[in-house]
Amino acid sequence: LGGSQHDNPGSFPLMILTSSVGRAAEICRDLRTELGGEKFIARLSAKSSKAAEQGIYVKNNPVIAGVGTPHRVQTLLDSKLISLRELSLVAIDLCRDSKKRNILDIPETASAFWKLFSSHIADSLRLETRVAERDPN
Repeated sequence: LGGSQHDNPGSFPLMILTSSVGRAAEICRDLRTELGGEKFIARLSAKSSKAAEQGIYVKNNPVIAGVGTPHRVQTLLDSKLISLRELSLVAIDLCRDSKKRNILDIPETASAFWKLFSSHIADSLRLETRVAERDPN
């Protein structure tokens, strides 16, 4: 996934968006177990730590995946604490909660997701597509 973390500190190649802090924690635990490393995954949710601390963590560690809620990721991007320079894959966690709703069913997370998508992710993905179209290889 993606390029070298040293080239673009504050960015990572995989972003996983989920509906809740608890679900973000669960995904992080699973990924850390599978990848065998604490410093490869950044949990980006409001209850895990302050936004500034999360930005510093991503800038100072070789993070390959950021897992978080749309609202927190939006806050981090708007504050320029993280960037999408290395982003090559966005995964949307569609796991259902106890009320049988997922990130796109819950009004608060759905609106935060679409705001994040339109303000940051769509442009990043369009840029990636334009670069790929120009690449002769």
